[in-house]
Amino acid sequence: MKKCLTPAILLLVLCGGAWPADDPSRYIALLDVRKLAPAGADDAAVELALRYYACVSDWGRILSARYRPYQKIPGAGYYGGTANEERDIRAACYAVLVNAFLTAIDPPDLDVTEEGREEDAAAMQAVHVLRYLCATHQTADKPCPEEKPWGAQPGSAMGAKSMGLGAWLIWDRLDSKTRTAVARIIEYEADRLLGPQPLEQSSARTKAEVNAGNAQVLSLAANMMPDHPHAKQWDRQAKFTMYNALSSEADRRDQGIGDDGTPVCDWVKTVNLLPDYTIQNNGYVHLRHMSAAVTALGENCLPYLLAGKTPPQATLHNVAKCYRAYRYFMAWDGSPVYVTGSDWKMIHTQAADVFAHAFCCVMLDDNHAAYLEMRALDFAERMQDHCRGYYNVDADPAFNGMCASALIHCYLLHALRGPGPKPIDSTRFNLDATGTKKFDSAKLIIHRTPGKFASFSWGAKRLALAIPSSGNWTIWPHPASYIGLINGEPPDEEHSTLVKCNVKALEHGFTATCRLSRVKGKVDHYVSFASLPNDVVVYTDLRVAAEDVEIAGQQIGLIGVEYPLDKNERDLYTVGMKLTVRGVNLAQDQKHRLQSPWLNLDNYVGYVVIETMGKSGNEMLYFNQAHASGQIPKLEEWVALHNISRRTSYRKGEQIGSVCIITFLNQPWRRTRRARDTAGGSLVSDKFLFCIVGSHTVAVNFGEKEMTLDAPIFGDVVVPPFSTIIKTRDAEF
Repeated sequence: MKKCLTPAILLLVLCGGAWPADDPSRYIALLDVRKLAPAGADDAAVELALRYYACVSDWGRILSARYRPYQKIPGAGYYGGTANEERDIRAACYAVLVNAFLTAIDPPDLDVTEEGREEDAAAMQAVHVLRYLCATHQTADKPCPEEKPWGAQPGSAMGAKSMGLGAWLIWDRLDSKTRTAVARIIEYEADRLLGPQPLEQSSARTKAEVNAGNAQVLSLAANMMPDHPHAKQWDRQAKFTMYNALSSEADRRDQGIGDDGTPVCDWVKTVNLLPDYTIQNNGYVHLRHMSAAVTALGENCLPYLLAGKTPPQATLHNVAKCYRAYRYFMAWDGSPVYVTGSDWKMIHTQAADVFAHAFCCVMLDDNHAAYLEMRALDFAERMQDHCRGYYNVDADPAFNGMCASALIHCYLLHALRGPGPKPIDSTRFNLDATGTKKFDSAKLIIHRTPGKFASFSWGAKRLALAIPSSGNWTIWPHPASYIGLINGEPPDEEHSTLVKCNVKALEHGFTATCRLSRVKGKVDHYVSFASLPNDVVVYTDLRVAAEDVEIAGQQIGLIGVEYPLDKNERDLYTVGMKLTVRGVNLAQDQKHRLQSPWLNLDNYVGYVVIETMGKSGNEMLYFNQAHASGQIPKLEEWVALHNISRRTSYRKGEQIGSVCIITFLNQPWRRTRRARDTAGGSLVSDKFLFCIVGSHTVAVNFGEKEMTLDAPIFGDVVVPPFSTIIKTRDAEF
């Protein structure tokens, strides 16, 4: 069993009866870790605590194998790289927290003998890595192995917070020299943040996560050393920085009273959110940054709760509004759908995101968050088992340490505040998620049914998505999804210009009609994307030469293809054949050219292609990647449902091509084959097209004049200029 922390008077004796004059460790408020055990709680709470503990413990075993002694300092060691770079230092700081947690917390129902052996190793490594971090910080005299100290740099405040929290959990195991060094680092990193103003979004880069992260060392310092002469300054600066994390333009007019009797408008000096409470970074509507900012604010709660205090209002500033927006993007597996893509090359982020759900579950009494927390934990466990202890395909110790830290905070929050409200069930989740939501500031729209997630983005990143109920495990958000590549270039703002866009939210779906100027202004690309009331979407396009142009290749109707968890194979059903493709461990990349007007992925998602200019012989191109590559080794396979690989020249005004692609989600392959026989479409005039799918007709007018479609089933269908309408036998949407 773990030992209880000793009283402060005994620490004084251990230090020889007197505190050194400049020793900030004298101000440390001791922590009673006994209140962090789930013992005495109900069975469900104990089971939840054990699940979180087990996830952290599995990562702890990997850490133990990656530990390296640091030869320049006796009894010191490190993980990850040896530079003073943010990733290397944060990897070591997270490792301190992980090992300290495994040392200090006594989970029930574990084998005492085996757990004791692991505890000894964790305790030793926690202390040794603390010594390494203390000796190589700016406040000491020994640089990192690559001869540069760490500290006072991006990420060092968050790193110091993780290191400090870990040290706080095992304070009774630290020698006086290490205690002093830890307290000095916390003091130094907190003091340096007393002067600077919180950061504001610039050049489409949010500072929400940075501000919330910087506040963490301030909130830790204020609660870990409450009698320190700077404690009140740290506490106020922590609040100030937190208010400016999820900060909005509306906050500057908010006269409501915040912390310390001060109006919210006097706390907030920045804007880091879009008006619809989403976050933009590097041109993406960045859902990972949304989750990370909420997570960082939640982690600011913990030092107050550990100290027996009520967290300030700043820890929850705009959290409910931001999380409510974030929830619209949630897939069925507890991870968001990255509707504009992701520059982090990761879409399965459950372990990193889970604390955002837990925080909102407990502190906002949100039963939707409780449901998503359980879904995220379910998949985090499955992914960790699949990845042999890692939380994702990314084996980087900094990323995995961040995930472990999130899981530790989940454990601690539930230990201190209980399990939170009873989660909703999956039926209620689907019911509440169903509908259409347009985010005007973020320039995207979402339509959901119990079996479909459809979206269209017309901001800096332009793509459409249609994802079935298995979520991100079937489709991933390729940066040219549906709209496709022309001459190898995606349709984002770097490679194209958005000339015009008309997006309409409907009661049971949406339509988007856009014109893009591509290939350096030489191609006008007209695009329509319609989400129907059922689990069907229709993509229609028209490509016209704006100038004389030569095109080397076109991949239209491009779909990112993901492999389900625990599978390394996929079945492709098409005309007259079933092709099984393999993920990793191929000898080399493969390209499969399929001559077919329809395709079904894994007997689950069907696609029907109609060349509306009357051409025949549609070719599809499936890119089968042999090996993952890059900083995050993740497969990024795709299929172009309409592939033109030949080099062709076009004269100004000439029509290059037009296609209608119908997507049937949650559909077996035989139904896709039948759907091809009943679907139809045609280019009626230069810029007027229609597509028939079942009882629905999608009519698209890319022109500037009102057009009328003479449809035998419906009668005349009037389509306004530059718009898309969805017509059924009974109604128009």
